[in-house]
Amino acid sequence: MAARVLSAANLSAPFLFRAIASWGPTLLIDEADTFIRQSDELKGLVNAGHTRANAYVGRTVGDDHEPTLFNVWGAKAFAGIALEKHLPDSTLSRGIAIVLRRKLPHEIVSRLRHADRNAFSVIAEKLARFAEDYGQQIRDARPALPEQLSDRAQDNWEPLLAIAECAGPDWVQRANAAAIKLSGAADTSGSTGNQLLADIQQIFETTGVDRISTADLLAALGADGEKPWATYNHGKPLTARQLARYLSGYGIKSKTVRFGDSTPKGFELSQFADAFARYLPKRRNDSPNSIPDKALGAADGGDPAATDAASTAQEPMPGAETDLNVDVPALGEDSGGEDPEPEAGEVF
Repeated sequence: MAARVLSAANLSAPFLFRAIASWGPTLLIDEADTFIRQSDELKGLVNAGHTRANAYVGRTVGDDHEPTLFNVWGAKAFAGIALEKHLPDSTLSRGIAIVLRRKLPHEIVSRLRHADRNAFSVIAEKLARFAEDYGQQIRDARPALPEQLSDRAQDNWEPLLAIAECAGPDWVQRANAAAIKLSGAADTSGSTGNQLLADIQQIFETTGVDRISTADLLAALGADGEKPWATYNHGKPLTARQLARYLSGYGIKSKTVRFGDSTPKGFELSQFADAFARYLPKRRNDSPNSIPDKALGAADGGDPAATDAASTAQEPMPGAETDLNVDVPALGEDSGGEDPEPEAGEVF
């Protein structure tokens, strides 16, 4: 039903940018979890093609090494298991994630295995006619965007909301509800770094401390077996270097903190205030009173245990059930992470 479909279960970076530049296809990639993880170049090409502006990559071609710009802008859809493990946050933020759930025995869905292919042809014809009739209106549209969405999520949804305006007020309302449901919590549920922030916030709140050593923070993060940090590094706990890499993205760096006569590396709560305010949802009346001037670190031998952070994961939209035998996504990261028992899947 898409325009100029190019469907593939694997491809190389050189093929990708040449195919997009030559054919302007709608790119449908299945099994994205099996090969994109290993190629930073592929991830970069996908990111570069998110918007029309500056959607070019430069290469030299031919025997004379002629410098050439390739346009990589275009519609793309990825399907795979636990894509948050295989795609970086910068790529995930450029799309709309639809999580599929295994259907229950009593749930009935229409199977497409033997569907009438002519039915899809009719839909494709209607879509083509719609594009012809409303293309300019959509290009000129400036739809109102939900404030609950981040800037990047608003970029993702703007063309869809512009299409909804053409369909009428009821569709605008439905499209806004879908945008908020699917992407309203993307900043926290779709980002490994933001989950790390949320878990650190919970550690500070439950322990009531105003500073913590790096060693104790890592121990607290790894104490909860339901969180990814205990097995994040190829089955081993999150390392100080990995922690530093994530926190540096928020402008947070470890420093020398004092615990009596001891001065290990660590963090003060005040260092996280700006990041908590910017990247985590506001919480009301769910934080214990802080204990002033108390610190957890080498001097007092404290061993904090991280409790469950406030859940920020969005629920799948009603009607998202599927009869596919697919696997459940589990939080991980490019650098490692132990694979969980498979139960569900994801389309991106």
